[in-house]
Amino acid sequence: MAAISKKILPLLYIATIFLLLLNKAHSLDSLSFSYNNFEQDDERNLILQGDAKFSASKGIQLTKVDDNGTPAKSTVGRVLHSTQVRLWEKSTNRLSNFQAQFSFVIKSPIDNGADGIAFFIAAPDSEIPKNSAGGTLGLFDPQTAQNPSANQVLAVEFDTFYAQDSNGWDPNYQHIGIDVNSIKSAATTKWERRDGQTLNVLVTYDANSKNLQVTASYPDGQSYQLKYMVDLRDHLPEWGRVGFSAASGQQYQSHELQSWSFTSTLLYTSPHYLKLGRSMI
Repeated sequence: MAAISKKILPLLYIATIFLLLLNKAHSLDSLSFSYNNFEQDDERNLILQGDAKFSASKGIQLTKVDDNGTPAKSTVGRVLHSTQVRLWEKSTNRLSNFQAQFSFVIKSPIDNGADGIAFFIAAPDSEIPKNSAGGTLGLFDPQTAQNPSANQVLAVEFDTFYAQDSNGWDPNYQHIGIDVNSIKSAATTKWERRDGQTLNVLVTYDANSKNLQVTASYPDGQSYQLKYMVDLRDHLPEWGRVGFSAASGQQYQSHELQSWSFTSTLLYTSPHYLKLGRSMI
């Protein structure tokens, strides 16, 4: 009995140390946070860029409004979570699953308000590009907006501008679009902006199927769905930041983020030597 214990204890010790290290590594490969609303204290974990600011209604107003809530022209703002997210791992070629849930409301005193809001993933050092108010949604430099080799941005856009002849990339309807390193969406579906109504959105990415899926719905049940197959390893760096961007040009509207939750996990496969350790015991 004593001889067996002497054999087992070192193996148990090694297995325990390994599992502790594995748990630490796993924590670095996962990210999870949730905001049912936004308070000023949340700024310690968020990066606000451009005209974005906390609102009195416990949201984040991404584009500029005056004291009466009237939206401004030529405005752009973004918010990103300060913690970086692992999107994939070069050494193992593994990909991360992720899920984002959020809600927002758009308001405009004019019928043809613009331009829109987007959930996006970009490089950790991402800043607002120059001259990106308006149709490029604070995500792309207009000079390279349609050049995928010049960008590293994955976005789900909610675009209220639809005069196709004026920019060359938007379809001729309000739409939800999936953008892969270009302001010209890789996939779109028609969408109706409802002034002052909350839109609830779920974005999921399945690392096994490479399927990015978007489901959006209004409180009355009207819903929209969109999906696109994309391998993040081909378009984004290993580490990134997640956030939201919104912009208006000469046609204006407000864009308020009301809630946001996010979870990501790098796919994990148990190493063969852990199984060997169990068999040795």
